[in-house]
Amino acid sequence: MKKKTIISGLALLTAMIGLSTSQSQSAKAAAPDKTATVNYVKGYGIVTWRDVQTASSVTGHYLPTESQWLVNTTVTGADGQPWYLVGNNEWASSKYYDLGGENSVQDLDAVIKIEADVDSRGTETLLSAVGFRGNKATGRVYPNMEYKVQSRRLVRGEAWYELGKDQWLRASMATIKTEKSRGNKLISEPSFITNNQ
Repeated sequence: MKKKTIISGLALLTAMIGLSTSQSQSAKAAAPDKTATVNYVKGYGIVTWRDVQTASSVTGHYLPTESQWLVNTTVTGADGQPWYLVGNNEWASSKYYDLGGENSVQDLDAVIKIEADVDSRGTETLLSAVGFRGNKATGRVYPNMEYKVQSRRLVRGEAWYELGKDQWLRASMATIKTEKSRGNKLISEPSFITNNQ
């Protein structure tokens, strides 16, 4: 009887530890992604600044496109937009970063080139909207062709380009070739970062 009670107690303790571990892993999985990925023209990078209130002190360091940085601190700069601390007193504008899970929109005056291997038919479908089920096909783009972009939208961290009215393309299907301007991001959900400086 004693041996059976000890074994039952150990089984219960093991189950409790397993439940506790799975709950802490679930909490970790639900935590917001603090990884910021530099989003700019491939082959180039974004400059970092020492003073975001006057934007007058460039560090001379450039962060390459697609590099990732852990962001724990943000401040509002003189431009009214968030700036991320990415190093030892080095700040970079949020409009050149994508945060994990971010929902945002920004104007983008650019030209993209469609990747060579978009799909088996050699075309990629443009959709009527992004982030929703039931999208309708509104057109097609073709490999190695270049198209003008009007705006860029992030839906749960996935980037889309607007090529025309109701014409959206997954950003992963193309590369930015040239860029004239990029507007400030309008984030539709509160950021996970708090103003703590």
